[in-house]
Amino acid sequence: MVDIREHHEDASSATDAAVLWWVDSLRNPDRNSGEDNPNLVRILKEARYAADIPTDAQLELFANTLAEQVNELLEAGGAIVNEFGVDLTVSHRPSLYLFRAGREAGFSIRTTVWQWEIQMIVKKGEVTVRDLRHDVTEVVWRDSSSG
Repeated sequence: MVDIREHHEDASSATDAAVLWWVDSLRNPDRNSGEDNPNLVRILKEARYAADIPTDAQLELFANTLAEQVNELLEAGGAIVNEFGVDLTVSHRPSLYLFRAGREAGFSIRTTVWQWEIQMIVKKGEVTVRDLRHDVTEVVWRDSSSG
């Protein structure tokens, strides 16, 4: 079970770090300001007023469902997952795993404010987040025991 009160940087695994990052982004939709695009700023402001901010109960179910999916993929491995990791991206819509976890948690997929243009890659020892608008990649979690 993922404790949604934790911060992603304090997570004990890549899966927990990834899930906690998404929980925080759903809980705090203002992180995606769109400051470089006036039309996006307007759209996001309007969306926030109409947005369904998930409840803690929904976020907990989302977190555990997403964690289960990501763990299954990382444990199964395979050439693609071992090389490229698990992709949790939101471009124009949430990726399949985010969508499934949101649906399971009862999110209104159309009115939930997801971080736009974000690509998250989850590997066993590292989680990276790439802002696709600015082509900036940040390591948001790294396994401290791997050196």
